[in-house]
Amino acid sequence: MLQETGNTVQCKYCGSTSVFRCGSYNTVQRYLCRSCRRKFKPDQNAFYMRVPPEYVARVMEMYYRGFKITEIKTALKNDFGFNPSRAVLYRWIYNFSDRAFSYFKNYVPLTGDVWLIGEEIKKIADARYKTYDIIDLKTRFLLATQISRNRSLVTVKSLYEDAVQKAQKSPNMVTVFMVYSFFDKVKKLFKCQTEHVSMLPKELEYNLELIEFIVGFYDDRSRLLNRVKKENIFKKMLDGWNIHYNYLTPQLRLHGQTPAEAAGIQYPMKSWGNIIVHPGERDPDNFNNFKTV
Repeated sequence: MLQETGNTVQCKYCGSTSVFRCGSYNTVQRYLCRSCRRKFKPDQNAFYMRVPPEYVARVMEMYYRGFKITEIKTALKNDFGFNPSRAVLYRWIYNFSDRAFSYFKNYVPLTGDVWLIGEEIKKIADARYKTYDIIDLKTRFLLATQISRNRSLVTVKSLYEDAVQKAQKSPNMVTVFMVYSFFDKVKKLFKCQTEHVSMLPKELEYNLELIEFIVGFYDDRSRLLNRVKKENIFKKMLDGWNIHYNYLTPQLRLHGQTPAEAAGIQYPMKSWGNIIVHPGERDPDNFNNFKTV
């Protein structure tokens, strides 16, 4: 919290008094801290916003947990007496989803040697799409996601290349969860060992834990994606949900860790609230390079 006594101003992020004035916006004074190199304003609202960050954090958390916009509006009105329009809520969701993606995109997970490739069919407007995902089975880290209108070897190959680039390694084994007729073609793309998993009764006994994870993964994501009606928004929401899943959602099967933590990633922003109050990134050697994300 920023404190101002007489002519002394303290940074609301680190408490340092080594700050100086750095312009104003809508008559509100801005400050820049020499110690933590963050820009801030003298209130508790998110940067360039007029509402407390906990309002926005509540929206982001509820949205990616699958709540409807009407349910989110009701929660804000009941808990805070705040009743924003649907357009405002969607603007927050899109903007802070992009911000979260930019924060986390360069982290490299330490993955295991067995990866899962899954396929799910989604309807967007009047078209049917296939979503393809690669998940590291040791850490449950979601490495890559792509969508395609058709079952496409080109898409699966590109997906695999994205996952290898993200993990900076290749797996020793790939487990494939899709129809067998397509698996028979997909397995030729990989130089490593491949295995097919399905929900046939004869396979449930041997792969029950894995299938429960896969079904739970897609059920959780479907609560969000089933309401998306446009392809460009669908892709944006996939990116946002991937961040929510990997970095902000602890899992019981990982002993309370997020997939990112299980993959050895150390990161400071553990919640949507942390992301929202973070003002941006800057070059520590040049104050003029400060930018807001």
